[in-house]
Amino acid sequence: MKAQQKAQASATASSNTLSRTGLLLHVVDLAPFDETVNPAEEALAIINELRKYDEELYGKPRWLVLNKLDMLDEEEAQTRTAAFLEAIGWDYPKPDDRFQFDMETPRLFQISALTHQGTQEWYTKSTNT
Repeated sequence: MKAQQKAQASATASSNTLSRTGLLLHVVDLAPFDETVNPAEEALAIINELRKYDEELYGKPRWLVLNKLDMLDEEEAQTRTAAFLEAIGWDYPKPDDRFQFDMETPRLFQISALTHQGTQEWYTKSTNT
């Protein structure tokens, strides 16, 4: 099988798997190892590709997970988070789940996969779907 055929088969398999999901998690590392990488530009490129690739998939609930915040001091983490959210146009208020949990409401999680900071809240909410 040629490389292009393998890539197409892989993309089709991924598409079939993704089409069955009820929730997309967009994980963005805010402490990149390569300072030439702009996390906001990368995130917007992925969102735009998702829209071009599959409008139905693009329309599914999508939560934003900001990762690697433990690699930054608190002030730098807050500054980068605010700049990132502004750059991607994130203007969603924090959801009010006191009366009912709504999976379709855009959600923002700030985590450290390494230290597990914030991961329990994210896991609890994501398995609540």
